Amino acid sequence: MPVFNQRNAPKSTPAKSKPTKPTGGSGESAPQTQTGGAGGTFGGGDGAAPGSNCECGDQPVDPTIYLHHGTSLENARSIIQNGIDASRLNSGGAFFTTPSLEAAQGFAASTAGIGNPQAILVYGIAQSVYDALFKGGLAWDQQLNPPYGGEREFIFKEGAFESLDASLYGIYEPGDDGHLKFRLC
Repeated sequence: MPVFNQRNAPKSTPAKSKPTKPTGGSGESAPQTQTGGAGGTFGGGDGAAPGSNCECGDQPVDPTIYLHHGTSLENARSIIQNGIDASRLNSGGAFFTTPSLEAAQGFAASTAGIGNPQAILVYGIAQSVYDALFKGGLAWDQQLNPPYGGEREFIFKEGAFESLDASLYGIYEPGDDGHLKFRLC
């Protein structure tokens, strides 16, 4: 079974400003905004991830929310090549993500099945895009059940898939050593 390699993980810290709670949807709060940056295989050592909460002139850049989708390597490759396809989802047409890499790894293991390669897709969605999807009823969040109690999952309806496809950031996939390695998409 592949093991997550922490050295290759994107590093995230809370954004400088907290997001406001959107109205509508389930009434739950929006996911925590993140900024990120890391050296090594995550890309560059300047500490700024695309869409991070930095200032560019007079205009702040829209904060980015990083969400993970754990699945089989075969499904992940299909999503990368063809986009999210509602007819291939075994969850009633909804697409599930979580800000928790650990939870996504658990979902990847259960989705891929014993002995099959796992993968985790990483989405970097702009806070304003998520807020619009949330307000439009195309996204909502809820508490995860054990063993990931305390974590949240963010669910997207079919009308949100184009926005998610456009925000695909990277993938954790098995490396030669059997550990999951991150690469940008």
